[in-house]
Amino acid sequence: MLNGLQNNRVEWKSLADEYDAKMKVIEEEMKQAGRRKCGHKSFRLVFSICCGNSGQLA
Repeated sequence: MLNGLQNNRVEWKSLADEYDAKMKVIEEEMKQAGRRKCGHKSFRLVFSICCGNSGQLA
């Protein structure tokens, strides 16, 4: 049972790391978009590319 819990923890940690990497990319793109004054549309494009979403925020 302990083995299963440890494996589950490792799996969730890898998912969290993947999410953090995606969010870092999104934040960098938002900073660049702010410099270019592209605004919200640029964020939606980056979000849809990075997260596989249609650009809709929950």
